[in-house]
Amino acid sequence: CAILYRVKVTSSCDRLNDSLHPDYKYEDNDKLCKWRRSNICWHYAVAGVFRPLFWWSSAWSPCEFSVTNVDLHRKVAGDSGIVSFALSQSISFENRLYYEIFQRELNLQMQKESPDSLENGDRESYMDFRESPEGKYVIKLRDQKKNSDFKRNLLPHDKDHMNILHIFMDTVSRQRVYRAMPKTVDVLKKYHFTRNEKMRVYEFFRHHALGGYTWPNLMSSMYGSTNDSSIDLKDKSNQHRKRIETFAKVKGYITGFANNFCNVNEKELDERDEFTLKRPYIDPSYPDHEFVHPGCDYNSFQKKSFGFLYDRGPFSSARKCFMKRDTLEYSFQYMFDFFNTYKEERKYFKLRMIDPHEGTEELTRLIDQQVADMFTRMIEAGHMDNTLVHFYSDHGDHMNFLIKDTDSAANEKYNPFLYVMMPDHTRDTMHETVLNNTQRLVSHKDIFASDMIHLGYASHPQMSGVSYLEQQVPESRSCSDIKLMNNDDCKCMA
Repeated sequence: CAILYRVKVTSSCDRLNDSLHPDYKYEDNDKLCKWRRSNICWHYAVAGVFRPLFWWSSAWSPCEFSVTNVDLHRKVAGDSGIVSFALSQSISFENRLYYEIFQRELNLQMQKESPDSLENGDRESYMDFRESPEGKYVIKLRDQKKNSDFKRNLLPHDKDHMNILHIFMDTVSRQRVYRAMPKTVDVLKKYHFTRNEKMRVYEFFRHHALGGYTWPNLMSSMYGSTNDSSIDLKDKSNQHRKRIETFAKVKGYITGFANNFCNVNEKELDERDEFTLKRPYIDPSYPDHEFVHPGCDYNSFQKKSFGFLYDRGPFSSARKCFMKRDTLEYSFQYMFDFFNTYKEERKYFKLRMIDPHEGTEELTRLIDQQVADMFTRMIEAGHMDNTLVHFYSDHGDHMNFLIKDTDSAANEKYNPFLYVMMPDHTRDTMHETVLNNTQRLVSHKDIFASDMIHLGYASHPQMSGVSYLEQQVPESRSCSDIKLMNNDDCKCMA
């Protein structure tokens, strides 16, 4: 047993070579930077020992352990039996920046509703107690085209103006995808570009995180060159930078966002490194649709607690539940409703999942089936037929205190996964470029650049990346070219 265990632990680093197709995997080429390898991958050594300790709150939990306390909701609903939750856009920009204030404002703005307002009001999140004292949660995505106050002209999508969908999972390395998400991997394999299906999936092997924590990576995918010291912030035109949704709106897109974490603004006033109050990358505009309520409800996000290990909260290893359902299910439903409501219009949507942001890897395994089903449902419904999909993470595990200081953990932390899914009609226009770029060094700035180029912005001061969809990433690209937060963290060496 000891010999078999040692073989497993010492061979697990070959996960770097795992891929969706045996002919297209990590390429060890002298012209390209080489990802650092480790002799022992401690994820396997540790996980096998401690995994069962967390099964009761994840794999074995039917969401009953966090039965929702709905007394406050029922009290507000009163004799009507219906309560609504505020649109996050109704909360001031300043109050949206910090979790505690944002959560408080959402809960304070709960209000009693009539049956008519449930069907025809302007809010989108409700609880209905008319049939049961336990209540049910109701999502009502409202068609903005029917809103007399909505003045923007929406344009139809076509092959030159495809929909854009971001599906983001927090804290998942490329290696973790293969360890913990076999069902999702099966769906991605089914649509790998070699299969000539209606969708074409490409895997990027050298996706390098700009920093080992969320904000520099997420912000760069939204704002572009956020940590580029060459930008003169004394120039007032550079101080208030536009988020990608604002650029999309100008091009006739309807925009949407869903998150099962109580957050809408990526905490753009992060106090570390170059992301400080002195660098105000703030765009006070909102997406047209935002959905965050289950992640903000006081039952799933306790006051003054992010939750760790067995505690409840967004960083806990316990299953994320609201009304006895995974909070992720509501986000998926909101996204599906968004695509159903705006079938002909150009759509730009971002969906984010906080579940894997914990140190046991168990919640990544738990949501695997849901993520796989989400992709299948969207594809079968035809919503992906003309949609560019960026499926990615910000970084790998940095929370498991038993392994976070090992070489193998560090090598994974800076290699978040990145897959791109495109409709089959792009094979003649994008295939060769994207395929070449799957082996090149890319970062979250390139996600921003890819969206900008597709939206029709040939250049812009916020763009310091390269479109991996439509431009060639240089073979010789290095960490110094993509400007990491700390060059000592480079894991892809020339």
